[in-house]
Amino acid sequence: MNPNDVDEASWIVHTIPGFPKALTGYVFPPAEIQKGHLFICLTIKESEIDAIAMALRIATPLIYHNDIPDDPARPNLKKLVNGESRLT
Repeated sequence: MNPNDVDEASWIVHTIPGFPKALTGYVFPPAEIQKGHLFICLTIKESEIDAIAMALRIATPLIYHNDIPDDPARPNLKKLVNGESRLT
């Protein structure tokens, strides 16, 4: 991800239990090393965020942290992070 590109955002998807324990650090659980896990970091265009958020509202993901500024141009993203999963 290029922090200088104003039209980029990152999205992290994972199956690692308890990740992240804290916003400042994480130690991978030793009991999980032998298991298969998924960790994906996607870079997407900011202009695509609201369309992706609309699709995710159907999937009802668990969002335990976000740092998303309120933007009227992304109503589905706001509803998603506020836990509104039903499309109306």
